[in-house]
Amino acid sequence: MLSNALIRIPAPDHGLQQVDVIYVPSLGDLRRYETRLLAVVGRFRERIRFTKARAGELSRFTREHVFVSRTVPNLVLVRCGEVVAHAVGDLPKTELEAVVRAAIGRGAASR
Repeated sequence: MLSNALIRIPAPDHGLQQVDVIYVPSLGDLRRYETRLLAVVGRFRERIRFTKARAGELSRFTREHVFVSRTVPNLVLVRCGEVVAHAVGDLPKTELEAVVRAAIGRGAASR
């Protein structure tokens, strides 16, 4: 399970425009969700940078106001300071992949 500390997994720099995937957890037991999320993060690691943050830390990534639920998990995907996707809820792995794939573009290199 992910701790409450800020976690950042840097993506390798291959000249691709990277997307910051910011995970803002909610209250409760999120072990199954976090397992699915980390599997998706691993598949797209060459195009994304993963960060676990608190809602108040979102301003470090974007100046846009983003709704963050305290009762369900939140993902905010940011490219160059602009929110390109936002997912709220305990999503299945296929939907998490779809959100990330849409944010990084159709030509995404995944494993």
